[in-house]
Amino acid sequence: MAPVEFRILGALEVVEDGRDLTPVRGKQRVLLAMLTLHANDVVAGDVLIEAVWGESPPASAQNALQGHIAALRKLLGVGRIETRAPGYLLRLSDDELDLARFEALVADAAGLLSPDARAARLRSALGLWRGEPLADFRYEAFAQPEIARLEELRLKAVEARVEADLALGRHAEVLAELEALAPKYPLRERILGQLMISV
Repeated sequence: MAPVEFRILGALEVVEDGRDLTPVRGKQRVLLAMLTLHANDVVAGDVLIEAVWGESPPASAQNALQGHIAALRKLLGVGRIETRAPGYLLRLSDDELDLARFEALVADAAGLLSPDARAARLRSALGLWRGEPLADFRYEAFAQPEIARLEELRLKAVEARVEADLALGRHAEVLAELEALAPKYPLRERILGQLMISV
C-alpha cells in the first residue's frame, strides 16, 4: 500500500502524493472519520450506522453501509479497509495519521532535558494542526467527545511548549499568546499561572 496521509487535526483530509482522496459524499466522510478515529481497531457496523444515520436508521442502512464501504475501498485501495466481525477496520501505520505523529512528537518532547529542544519538538507537533480538530463534523454527535479529547491534547501541548519557552526566558514572546488563551480557558490554572509569570 502506498503511504497516504490521513488528517483529522483540522478538517478531514486524505492525501496521497499531493492528490486529494478525501471522499466528497457526506455519509462516506462520516464513515471514514469514524474509522480513522479508531484506526487499526474494529468498529462495529451498528456503531457506524448510528454515526451516519443517527438513532433511527432506515431499514436499508446495513446495505447502504456496505455500499459506502465498497466506495471507500475503491477510493483508498482494497487492502485499506478490512471486514472484521462485527464491523470494519481501517489499517493505518503511525506515520500516515497526523494524530499519531502529533502524539509521538509530544511524547518525545516530554523525554528531552533541554527546554530549547523540548520547545522545538512541541512546535513541530503543534505545526501539524490545521485548525479545529474534525472541523467539518463539529455538530455531529459522534465527533463531540473526540473533538473535546483532541482539543485537550492540543492545549496540554501548548502549555508544555509555553513552559519550555518561559524556561528559556521568552516571556515577552509568549505573553500575547497567553493573553489570548486565558479568557478563552478561564479554568485552566496552568495557563493562568504562566500568564502571571510572563507579565
